[in-house]
Amino acid sequence: MTNAPGSGKSYTLKCFVNSLNPNMYKVVYIPISTLTVMDFYRYLSDGLGLIPKHRKCDMFRQIQDVILSYHSKNITPVIIVDEAQFISNSILDDLRIIFNFDMDTKNYALLILSGQTQLIIQLNRQAHEALRQRIVLNYSFKGFKQRRNKRIYNIQIKMCRMQMKQYLLMTQLN
Repeated sequence: MTNAPGSGKSYTLKCFVNSLNPNMYKVVYIPISTLTVMDFYRYLSDGLGLIPKHRKCDMFRQIQDVILSYHSKNITPVIIVDEAQFISNSILDDLRIIFNFDMDTKNYALLILSGQTQLIIQLNRQAHEALRQRIVLNYSFKGFKQRRNKRIYNIQIKMCRMQMKQYLLMTQLN
């Protein structure tokens, strides 16, 4: 989900998260994207309820194992990275690998990258082609204008929420 600052992306994500059944979804919200790769792994591990190991390869295995564990309990992890336009290329590379299950044939978690329009430019680089190919839903948020009233805000939020829920239902059927 991308658009200019102040357009309501984070608020829409909050409304979306609040609409999810906590018995079916494990939400991890990462509001700081200017992390090192190791700090990102630690933040993600902690959000998934893990005590992070010290080495990256061990944390990688922990994260994949807990995602599989949630899947076996019919719980879908929803990983949200806000302000993702600042995320490093190294973390983007690792995200592609972290969510690689059963040789890229299974989707056990949902990753939402939300940020300003620079994120699109970053993802369109050839180095991120493999990650870009895995993106199922790409939503360019229209945002709010100050003249609009609360009723129109709610309609736009509901439309975005419905699109995200449709995607979640599609992934659960696979």
